[in-house]
Amino acid sequence: MGTRRDPFAQHRTCRDRRAAATAGRAPRGSCRPGKCGQGQSRRTSHRRGHVHRPPSRPPTRPHVQGIRAAQVSCAARGSGVHPGAAPPRGVGLRLLRRHPHRGRACATSSREARPGVRVVDRHRPQRRLQGRATRSRPSAHTRVRPGRRLRRCGCLRTGRYGLPRRRRRPTARTVSVIAWRTALSDLDQRRIKDLLGAANAADGTAPVGDQVLRELPHDRTGHLVAEVGDEIVGYLNLVPAADDAAAMAEVVVHPAARRRGIGSALISTGLATGGDGTRVWAHGDLEPARAAAAALDLVAVRELLQMRRALRDLPAVTVPDGVLMRTYAGPGDDAELLRVNNAAFAWHPEQGGWTDADVAERRGESWFDPEGLFLAFGSDTGAEGPSACGGRRSDAGSGSGTLLGFHWTKVHDASLGEVYVVGVDPNAQGRGLGAALTLVGLHHLVDRLGPDADVTLYVEGDNAAAMKTYQRLGFGVFSSDVAYAQG
Repeated sequence: MGTRRDPFAQHRTCRDRRAAATAGRAPRGSCRPGKCGQGQSRRTSHRRGHVHRPPSRPPTRPHVQGIRAAQVSCAARGSGVHPGAAPPRGVGLRLLRRHPHRGRACATSSREARPGVRVVDRHRPQRRLQGRATRSRPSAHTRVRPGRRLRRCGCLRTGRYGLPRRRRRPTARTVSVIAWRTALSDLDQRRIKDLLGAANAADGTAPVGDQVLRELPHDRTGHLVAEVGDEIVGYLNLVPAADDAAAMAEVVVHPAARRRGIGSALISTGLATGGDGTRVWAHGDLEPARAAAAALDLVAVRELLQMRRALRDLPAVTVPDGVLMRTYAGPGDDAELLRVNNAAFAWHPEQGGWTDADVAERRGESWFDPEGLFLAFGSDTGAEGPSACGGRRSDAGSGSGTLLGFHWTKVHDASLGEVYVVGVDPNAQGRGLGAALTLVGLHHLVDRLGPDADVTLYVEGDNAAAMKTYQRLGFGVFSSDVAYAQG
């Protein structure tokens, strides 16, 4: 039997020849013109044709390969694949590209691991992700010399790697103006009183004494004011030095303006103006006041104790023999009141040396009550009127005899009274007159405020005799005011 002939062989040969011609190659078993009989299969294209004509098949798409890399703290900048934040101690994924030249992708070196300003390089991975958030190294066109100005970004200084730093916009700061004033307007006085009220509410204690409030309308003392805009945020009152007393200052800063150096600036200015020995009072001796004193190298030179007790369960009043008590009758008692006060407080820098103007000024205060000022006369001095132990003031004359002592009370509010001043003539001391005068005033405060109110007083920290008397009457130390001066 002979071999069966394939009827479609001719058609397949023609089809193969047409496909080979289209692909630019010779079919199998054929030869190029001029080379017949050699039976060699040759490519129909050459180098020049390969360059000018498109390849027979499209190039292979880049392959993506993942390798383990450092923890990814944030997404990379620029185009590409951006992963989310990796968990703590997690492992990020760095994506590398395999290129048409079939070069194997590999991990970058430690030096190349930092993100930087890169140009397109076909031999390096193009979709590299950040391993950590660090500053980029500068490229050749961004490196500048230190101190040189970059016109494009407006920088004057350079940072790490010579990269320019952008200028920071200045932040808004409060600027305080501190200046002395010889007199205060009515508006300034109201603002200072509001300042004192805010400080009292924040600290729980009065920032200045009553003497400062009395000096606001006058020019007898210096007024140092710190302003921010139209608001008064700090105030210092300076009493000039006298022949036998150093200058004295009291300062207050608004709670919202503290820790900005305003208080230190006020104190420094007051010390420089007051001269040597100037004392600055810290009422309550709070921690911020102690810190400011330590920063300015100030030392404590005087202590004033505040003592308090409740008005309930008061001891009975016992008046010494030969003593008659009554309340204040009017300006006719001022001469004897001044004599006893100046004799009893000759050593005191503030209470001593009073004049008629001082008594008249206190008599004009809103808190003044003539029934709260008790006077003690000797029985042989012709003091007229009934005894004031019952809380009644005599209307039958003021008495022209010798005054032995007095007790001046004060009411702050419905819950607090004060033993304002207790003074005894030095020649009448040792007879228990001070305790008797104190109890008479306390019973008057009970009648006016009730037993649930408190009473306070101030005594020098080194006055042991007075402290012992008040402790026997049930008073205890409530707080202390400290005067600081340069050491």
